[in-house]
Amino acid sequence: MASSGSIRRTLVSAAGFSLFELLIVIVILGVVAAVAIPRYLALGTAANSAKMEALAGAIESAMTIAFAACQTNPACDSTAAAGQAGTLINVGLVQNVSFHYGYPNSSAAGIDRMLTLDGYEVTGASPSPRQFRLQGQGPGNLNNNCRVRYTRAAGPGQRPSVDRFLSEC
Repeated sequence: MASSGSIRRTLVSAAGFSLFELLIVIVILGVVAAVAIPRYLALGTAANSAKMEALAGAIESAMTIAFAACQTNPACDSTAAAGQAGTLINVGLVQNVSFHYGYPNSSAAGIDRMLTLDGYEVTGASPSPRQFRLQGQGPGNLNNNCRVRYTRAAGPGQRPSVDRFLSEC
């Protein structure tokens, strides 16, 4: 038969955690949260920057593909400005792309037609540069610094520019 002292020790040891042990666990969880939450929030910024870099790369690729298509298509005039004869051609399966000096024009019928723009807001009409932003970043704010800008070629033999503004993604 067990003595009353051993039963009491068994009951006391099975009672749970002490207040000190609970406080230590809470402090450890607080430190982990203080370190992990800022790192987790920074992932959104890195992801937005990566999306915009990917878009800039897609624009440059589309621009190069379109230029090659213009050079190999006798109907395309790489010395003509947008709106002139020989500036509206098909590029692969993409129909009626508007060209400006052998590159896609900065318009919905130009560079936009060469891209899949799901998730992006686009502003600016030819001849002004096209501004590309992630949806939800405010289309009215043209000066925010999480955007990609496509500026059409300035003249024959000149390439369009693709500028990245990623400091506030």
